[in-house]
Amino acid sequence: MKNIIFVALLVLSPFSFATDAITTKVLETGIYGNGTLLIIVNDEIPEPGCTGNRIDIPKSHPDIKNILSLALAASASGSDVVLRTHGCLGGNPTMDETNNSLFLFRK
Repeated sequence: MKNIIFVALLVLSPFSFATDAITTKVLETGIYGNGTLLIIVNDEIPEPGCTGNRIDIPKSHPDIKNILSLALAASASGSDVVLRTHGCLGGNPTMDETNNSLFLFRK
C-alpha cells in the first residue's frame, strides 16, 4: 500500500505546483538593465505567493528570446496568449525551465 501511494505522489507531484493556465493579452514588454524580461498582461496570474499581472523572466532562462518574440508578436497582433507560470521572481510570477511553464501564442 505504501508503494502505491509513493508512486501516485511521484506521478502527480510535477503537476501539483503549476499554476492554472490563463488566457489573456500582452499589454507591454520590456527588459530591465540586468537583463530580466518583463511582460505585463491584461489579467491577474494566480501564482501562489506572488499573484499579479506581470511576469519576470531571468536573463539566464534559455528560451528568453523565444518568449520575447512570442510576446511581441502577440502584442502587435492583439492576439491572445495562454500562460502558465511556475514560481516567483522578485515578487512576480515567473517561468521556469520545466513543462510546468507555458507561453502559447494563440492566433
